[in-house]
Amino acid sequence: MTTRPSSSPLVPPSDSGIFQEVAEIDARGRLRLPPRWANIAEWVSKGDIDLLIVLSSPGRLSLHDWSEAGELVLKRFADLSDQQADEEALRIYLDRYRRGSIGTDRRVTFDDATITHLGLPLQRPAGHPLYVSVFKTRIEILSVEHRNQALLSMPSLFVDLP
Repeated sequence: MTTRPSSSPLVPPSDSGIFQEVAEIDARGRLRLPPRWANIAEWVSKGDIDLLIVLSSPGRLSLHDWSEAGELVLKRFADLSDQQADEEALRIYLDRYRRGSIGTDRRVTFDDATITHLGLPLQRPAGHPLYVSVFKTRIEILSVEHRNQALLSMPSLFVDLP
């Protein structure tokens, strides 16, 4: 027996430029990037590519094509080092940015620091849902807690609406 989803996006991804769904990391710390995500983020379809992973806030990270932003981030770090920024500033900078890759199997493997940043247990990251938003230039991954907090953070968007 075939079932249908009980809801669908308010605006189709083809019109909004945003694709959202729930996903999960497997037991080996990998997230599969289905072909439908490449309909929005075309750079994903290139296959074996390097990533810039931005750990922007606890429970939220974004994946970017390295060729678009990676060298800029490395240059800024070099500038900070040349300016002899304090060690804490350099540590925080390195905490925010990580390297990754998408293999030909369209999977990205997260290291322990990234899994921990999402608030998932290191021993058993599988089975925990994450919200994924696919944009043209990036893929955002949010923990359930971060997504729920974001919904509450902008009540002015919903004034006079149910």
